[in-house]
Amino acid sequence: MFTAESGWVRRRASVVPRVAGGVRQQQGGLLARGAGAADGPATGVSQPTQGRGGGGKKEETLMRLDERDLRQRKFTKGMKQLGYRGGWKAVRGLIAEAGRVGLPLNVICLNAAMSVLARSGRWYEALDLLSMMRRGALLVDVDGGGDGSGADQGTGFREPRVEGEEASSSTMLVLPEPDTITFNTAITACGRGKKWKPAVELLDSMRREGLVPDGFSYSAAITACKNCGQWETALGLLDDMRMRGLGRDRHSLNAAIAACASAGRWKPAMEILEGMETKGPSPDVFTYGAVIDT
Repeated sequence: MFTAESGWVRRRASVVPRVAGGVRQQQGGLLARGAGAADGPATGVSQPTQGRGGGGKKEETLMRLDERDLRQRKFTKGMKQLGYRGGWKAVRGLIAEAGRVGLPLNVICLNAAMSVLARSGRWYEALDLLSMMRRGALLVDVDGGGDGSGADQGTGFREPRVEGEEASSSTMLVLPEPDTITFNTAITACGRGKKWKPAVELLDSMRREGLVPDGFSYSAAITACKNCGQWETALGLLDDMRMRGLGRDRHSLNAAIAACASAGRWKPAMEILEGMETKGPSPDVFTYGAVIDT
């Protein structure tokens, strides 16, 4: 007796050999590329030149930079070196220290700080920093102490309050406006913190700020939905990408398939796979692996 359910089961069983073949093909391609890299450097790729003039050019470049640029680059480099374990705890303190020494922070510096929070999955702190950048100002305690009423103890900065409340030992740190990278990194932080609602809401916040979400914005939001098992919202974001004229990228599609897999929804996962095989982009190992997991 043939039923709709048995028909889908047969269809799924017929796809398994095709999926397995795709996995083997992808693995073979990866091995071939790895073997080619082991044989030697690819032709046509320029190799770094060596000579006595290299160091002199670097010194000339550094001489053209003013002290502020050098200090901003040092701040950004320090943020990138914080690492994954516990580095997020030093973010606010470093921003406060920049205010105490009078170092203006550009958006690159604060995006580096946001990246540290995203890598650690500190979604609440990332949204807090984003909110401060949108306000454009931060009150820094010069003595480095908290006031016990809303300040972050030990870091010495807090949000500016009503006019006239600023103490003589405090200074105002002007923050740049967030850009697309800032929002994308904040969305990534929400995804790693398994907070899909704030991640999706940030897409609308970008539009209110006059920014246009790009493919990475949607990809990060879809990944957040995947981490929380929100497969319907992930599919809705894919449709929104198509209506807004954004190209289909493999990472977003793989994340949507993984979201369906986490909820056991293999039918929409198969539909996405078939669309990738016919319209592109071509599936990879992660695509087939996610389909098999459904």
